[in-house]
Order: sequence, then C-alpha cells, then structure tokens
Amino acid sequence: MSAPEMTFPEDDTQVKVASIVPAETKTEALAVPAKATAIIVCDQDSLDAANRFMHDIDALIAKISKTYDPRIKQAHQLHKDLLADKSQFVFPLESAKRLVSRKASDFIYEQERIRREVERKRLEAEEKARAIADKAVEKADKLESNGKDKAAALIVNEAHEKVNEILEAAPEVPDKLDTSGLAIQENWKFSIVDEALIPREWLVPDEKKIGRIVRACKEQTDIPGIRVYCEKGVATRSSGNRFQDIA
Repeated sequence: MSAPEMTFPEDDTQVKVASIVPAETKTEALAVPAKATAIIVCDQDSLDAANRFMHDIDALIAKISKTYDPRIKQAHQLHKDLLADKSQFVFPLESAKRLVSRKASDFIYEQERIRREVERKRLEAEEKARAIADKAVEKADKLESNGKDKAAALIVNEAHEKVNEILEAAPEVPDKLDTSGLAIQENWKFSIVDEALIPREWLVPDEKKIGRIVRACKEQTDIPGIRVYCEKGVATRSSGNRFQDIA
C-alpha cells in the first residue's frame, strides 16, 4: 500500500490537530466529570440512576470514537507507511555505516594493540640498557676508588656501546592514531551460562505468570511473597438514555 501524500509547513515542527467533534458533543462531554463528582449512590433509585449515567457515558464514548477512530486508523496507517518508506532508504545507509564502523574499529584496536606491544618491548629494552649502565657505573666507581682509572674507563665505554646497541635495536613506538573525529564506543554485552548461579537480587519475577495464577485461583492463590487483593467495580451491560442528573 502506497503512502498517501501529505504536505507539512516547512518551518513547523508540530502537526496541530483541530477538534472534529460537534460543539454540542464537546460541551456535553466536558460537563460529565462535574456531574460524576456530584453523584451519590445511597439507595436503589440512585443506583439505577448511576447505572443510566454510566450507560450514557458509554454511548457518548461510542459517538466520539465513531468520529475519531477512522481518522486515527488512517493516521496510524500513514505513520506505518512513512516509516516503511523511510526505512527502505535509511536501513541500507545505517547498515553501510555499521560495516565501515566495524572496519574502522577493528583497525583502531589492532593498531593500539600493536602500539602497546611495541611500547612493552621498548620499555624492556630501556630497562635492560639501564641495568647494564648502572652495573657498569658501579664497577667503574669501585675501580676508580682503587686507582684503576683506565680499567674503569674501559668498562664505561663497553657499557656505553652495549647500551647504544640495545636502544638502536629496540623498536620505535608508533604515534597514536588521530581519532579526534571519531567517538570510540564500547558495547558490553552478556550471555547467561548458568542460570542457577545468578544471585536472587538479579532475578525478575514472572509477573505475567503470577497474574494468570491469581486470576484463575483468586483468593485461593498461595504463592509465597505474593499478597492477593481484589479491586472491585461495576461495568455497564448496554446503552441507555442520555445523561440525567442523579439526586
């Protein structure tokens, strides 16, 4: 089904709906709440009047619904059609964006993993070089204190060469990627591997199942931790006369 054409004001962000019920019906409907507040049910006559009053409300609701429901249905169908028409263009675009997003994310995380690995190796090399240099300085200090300056200088020179070799062989840590135009997101999810191990505070009661049991068993319901109660009311069976004041 093709969506019916509809035009909207270019600069208006809201669709304004005018009332389509007759003025007489509108006045009648708006007067009902005040009449309902004034109702007192205290005997058979007032109970009968209350029953007629509720029947009249049913009739008025039916009258208003008959006016609005076809247009609501049409608007709902238009809403569905517009969403479907929009989706045929937006869905492939969003799918394409998600695809490229995954590719970019995979690249960013892989490059960061590589950078961290290189950084680790670089730090290990620097620590090794520092240890060699510290040990050489310690030995040289001892030799110099014993007047062996040449031997001390030789040890320092050898250590210097080893340190340079280690640092030159160590990998250079690459710069971080420029992701200033991207919002890096993480979407953590979960899967249940053993339902029996889940703590009680993380469990949700099956309210639909409880409701079915309560409606079936009523006051005989016996579920630990559940209090069963009944909310009572009356319902009309058929339409009656127009609104009447209840004495």
